[in-house]
Amino acid sequence: MKIESFLFLFDRKDRESIQREIENGVSFAVIGGVPVLYMGNLPEQSLVMISSFGTSTLAGAKELYVSTLEAAIDRVEIITYGDNSCPSSILQGIDDGGGRLHFVSAAGIRRILERSIGKVRKILLSGGSIISSSAIGYDRTKAEYLVSFLSSSVLSYVGARHLHVSNPLFRALDEGKDVSILRSSLQSRAGRRLASEGCPVSSSFSSFSEFSGNVVYHSEEGRYSFLDERYDSFRFG
Repeated sequence: MKIESFLFLFDRKDRESIQREIENGVSFAVIGGVPVLYMGNLPEQSLVMISSFGTSTLAGAKELYVSTLEAAIDRVEIITYGDNSCPSSILQGIDDGGGRLHFVSAAGIRRILERSIGKVRKILLSGGSIISSSAIGYDRTKAEYLVSFLSSSVLSYVGARHLHVSNPLFRALDEGKDVSILRSSLQSRAGRRLASEGCPVSSSFSSFSEFSGNVVYHSEEGRYSFLDERYDSFRFG
C-alpha cells in the first residue's frame, strides 16, 4: 500500500513533518496501529526483548551481554527499548555473536542519530532497525506499546526503584507472554517486588529460553570478551 494512503489521515503539520523525514532517507510504516519512522530492516520473525530498565550495575551489564550473546549465537533476533541509546552491553553481545538487533525509542530519528551515530551504525549493519514512535510527536507510551507488541517473550534487567504501570514488562505479563528478570535485578527494589509477586528469575538467556541451544561460560581460551572477562560458547541438544 502506498504511503499516500496513510498520510492523508494526519493533519497538515504532521503530514509535512513525516514527508520531510522521508525525503531525508527515513522510512514510514504503521505497526500495531502506531505510525512509526524507521531506518533499516523491520523484523520478519518472532523477537525476544532483552532490555534494561534503570541504570545497570556491573553484574547487570554482564548478564545483559551474556544473554544477548547467547541469543545472537542461536540466531534469535533481539528487540530492545530506550529513550535515546541502546545499552552498550546489549550491542556488544549482538556484535560478538553476529546477531540482529531492533531498537525502539520514543525519541526522534534525528535525535538518535545525533546522540548515538556509532551505535546506530552497528545496529543497521547487524541487519536490524531503529524504530521511532515519534512520527507525530514524542510519545513514550506508544514506544512502550510497540516494543511489547513486537516481542514474543521478555528478559530484562530491572535496576529502578519503581516501574511505571505502562512499562513493557507489565504489558507482556498482561498479554500472557513469557517474562523473566535477570538475577542481578534482585539488587533493586522493583526487581525484588517482581520476584516476590511470582516473576521468574533467570541467570541468562539460556536458562530462560527452552529453545536455546547455547550456553556462554567463562573460559581462558574464550572467543568473546567483555569488561575484561573471557567467554566461550557450548552447544547442546
